[in-house]
Amino acid sequence: MTRDDIIRMLQECGFGTLADHPVMTENMVRFAALVAAEKDREIKRLQDMLYEQLGELTALRAEKQMRVRIEQLKEQPR
Repeated sequence: MTRDDIIRMLQECGFGTLADHPVMTENMVRFAALVAAEKDREIKRLQDMLYEQLGELTALRAEKQMRVRIEQLKEQPR
């Protein structure tokens, strides 16, 4: 997100006069960076949780496949 993007969004939200003030714009740019960083952390947290769940599902699927194969082997004549 660029500085111009932030100013445009400020203006779209009705902060047009504040967006023209350099100090307020810098504060808003810092605020936008904080919000973006927090969003990135949340995305990373959710990705980690998803990968953990996928790992568990993969392990459960492998376990099920192994049990089926073991049963097949038990049923085979010797």
